[in-house]
Parts: sequence; structure tokens; C-alpha cells
Amino acid sequence: NSGIFEKDEDNQFNLSFFNLGMKSFSDFTTRVKKLKKISLNKSKEVLSENYIKTLSDKLSPVFENVTKNQENILKIEEPLKRCC
Repeated sequence: NSGIFEKDEDNQFNLSFFNLGMKSFSDFTTRVKKLKKISLNKSKEVLSENYIKTLSDKLSPVFENVTKNQENILKIEEPLKRCC
């Protein structure tokens, strides 16, 4: 931080930190450029599968609740149909 935020531009210590940071950043970008390029389609597939599973996990209790309510309604409705 001192290499970026220090106001004393003539300070060799700050300049050394700044240069060290710039060299590290340059090394990092050089390495990133050399990385093998890969398709992200597989990542998209995995994310999509995880999304579907999460959605299914969250909706499953809702469907169970709806089914139980529907069964209860049918139990109440059946005697009412016979009665009237």
C-alpha cells in the first residue's frame, strides 16, 4: 500500500515496494496469458445441474405440502358429495 498511497515519491523504500508490486503483477499476467485456454461449457453444465438440483430440493417440500392439502380436500369433499 505504501507504494501506491504514500505521498513522498522520492522515498526509495516506497519506490521499491511499488516496483516489486508492478513486477509481481506483470509476472501474474504473463502466467495467465500462458494458461491453456479451455471451454467453459462444462462449467455452465455443472452450474445448470446444480441450479436444477437446488431448485428441486427447495420445491420438493412445497409439492409435498400441496399433495397433502389436496388429499385433505378430497377427504372432506367426498362425504359432502354423498350428503348433498
